[in-house]
Amino acid sequence: MSRKKRRRDRQQKKVEKRKKKAQTSSRSSRRQAVVDVSTPSVGDKGGADLENARGASKLPSKPTKKTRGPVILKVRNLRTDFHTPNGVVHAVQGMSFDLHKGEILGIVGESGSGKSVTNLSLMGLIRKPGVVTADTLEFDGQFLQNLPDAQMRKIRGKRIAMIFQDPMTSLNPFLTVGDQIAESLELHENMSTEQAIKKATSLLEDVGIPDPAGRVHQYPHEFSGGMRQRVMIAMALACDPEILIADEPTTALDVTIQAQILELLKRLRDQRGMAVILITHDLGVVAGSCDRVIVMYAGRIAEQNETRPIFKNPGHPYTAALLKSIPRIDSSGKGELHPIEGMPPDLSKTLVGCPFEPRCEHREASCKTTIPQLQAHGSTGLKACDVAWNKKG
Repeated sequence: MSRKKRRRDRQQKKVEKRKKKAQTSSRSSRRQAVVDVSTPSVGDKGGADLENARGASKLPSKPTKKTRGPVILKVRNLRTDFHTPNGVVHAVQGMSFDLHKGEILGIVGESGSGKSVTNLSLMGLIRKPGVVTADTLEFDGQFLQNLPDAQMRKIRGKRIAMIFQDPMTSLNPFLTVGDQIAESLELHENMSTEQAIKKATSLLEDVGIPDPAGRVHQYPHEFSGGMRQRVMIAMALACDPEILIADEPTTALDVTIQAQILELLKRLRDQRGMAVILITHDLGVVAGSCDRVIVMYAGRIAEQNETRPIFKNPGHPYTAALLKSIPRIDSSGKGELHPIEGMPPDLSKTLVGCPFEPRCEHREASCKTTIPQLQAHGSTGLKACDVAWNKKG
């Protein structure tokens, strides 16, 4: 018998033993588990979040004033290039921002704007032909740039965790969800298999999965899309991270489940005090969830501000165009949707002017030759636009 076959047999026996052990508690838990499919568990503001999750970007409610936590992540001049046979693709060009403890920072933009690459770069997950450089990548006083892989592995998954896009392809179909959650606990927390499975069961309960004692021994295909997303969140939370990066956590989920997932992330943020980076292309998700927002275009920051000013008084024409391209629930009559004409620029070519200039309805002659730098907008924001197109700003 080969070593691989013996290993598979041991794994199968282990799973069967756990299933038998959980049968009694599973029956009891199933009787108590009640899932209300008619009403999303989104607390008192469920209706508002549900409307925002539909993409009908109503102006976010005015937030209560709270003191910002200390900076836990400082990023300065982050650049990520991919060296391909057809040239160098400049996927991220000069990203700079701070992330504060306990806040939810939204990063929004079209597909290909550099949102996911930015966060994969922070996690040290870019491999050749990608090259990541930065003036500063500082996490809780520790500089991440040029950190050896062995050191980075102690941070990645433990102190900085990530929920990847598409849980069906991110989860291993050959392992139970409990084994997949337990893996990081055994690696980072030095837990035994039994201890790790017990903690995995508790985490499934924390993220709202009914009958966690039974479902911890099930496989990904036995879960719905929303439940798989909850499993991914439980996996990311396993080692109690200080930063959680959620990459499109509501994609392909129906609107009710979207609202539940967003409310879950906010509740876990409040309970654990962690910072969250929420990557999305959906402004409705941003409106209902985020404290601050970065709008990205062509690998650069087009605008960043607190959430309410972004919707009330956008500083960049691209942000305004995004807002005009989605339906609003507070508009009277049959409002017309305004598509953004044209296509994003080819990032393998050198830009000589504003990257949004060919698609901008407020462009001026100088936009063709000058790349705008970030400048103050209002009392809390920054914008990368030199044109005085918005009289409010």
